[in-house]
Amino acid sequence: MIWMNGQFYEDPHRISVFDKINLGMTVFTTMLAHKKPEGNVMLHNGRAHYARLTRHAASIGLSLPFTENILLNASGQLVKKLNGTYFAIRIQVSAGEGARGLLMPDKATMFMTATPVDNPDDVKPVRVKIEREIILLAADPMNRIKSNYALRSVARRKAAAEGFDDVLMMNDMNAITSSSVGNVILKLEGIYKTPPLKDGVIDGVRRATLLRAMDIRESSISSADFMFCDAAWIVNSLGVWPIKSIDGVEKPIEKLIQSILKLC
Repeated sequence: MIWMNGQFYEDPHRISVFDKINLGMTVFTTMLAHKKPEGNVMLHNGRAHYARLTRHAASIGLSLPFTENILLNASGQLVKKLNGTYFAIRIQVSAGEGARGLLMPDKATMFMTATPVDNPDDVKPVRVKIEREIILLAADPMNRIKSNYALRSVARRKAAAEGFDDVLMMNDMNAITSSSVGNVILKLEGIYKTPPLKDGVIDGVRRATLLRAMDIRESSISSADFMFCDAAWIVNSLGVWPIKSIDGVEKPIEKLIQSILKLC
């Protein structure tokens, strides 16, 4: 079951091969949904996700064809049609279907999927590798929005082949920016830190909620900082993963927050 351009469809294969999504003219967001036993659906930080999707779309010349209320209502309806308790809802907008070339079509394409996920409070610690060959440019605006994850995907597959769960990406200033699919936070000499957006970091919704809830400093972070940190975490809208080793060096496993489900 998917939602696309205002309609629900059983067939997920609805996007045309001529849609500009194939040229990277697209942005997306992924938010957590929790379906309660009585059937009510809680969308975690739904308004913040819509606001960020609007910002990211505008950065590549797109505008959202549906309002916040329509999208969030459709998200809840989609989850109600599926079996499960916790879901990753992916909302994506592309420039739409059009002729060959880079010109923007007149009508955008907007679609939504919902995939069951595990309880976000039951995540397992992960082993990560610092990627030193595949570099993200700090000044590249595409590295600051949720759009093209090709380089992150290559880096993660490379790390997986070496027995790691995820990878820590670096920019051209030799600073750590993120994992493949989330922001990062570390504790160094008792101080919590996360890389600043200027380093080429995506403005994660979970990152923003943690900055409001905790005393976390935005500061450029070197690979040495990570190697000598007291503890570290990967964070995104679907969970907070403790990092149990970095490049094979074991790290203490600590809880960053008691429950992601209570942090909205």
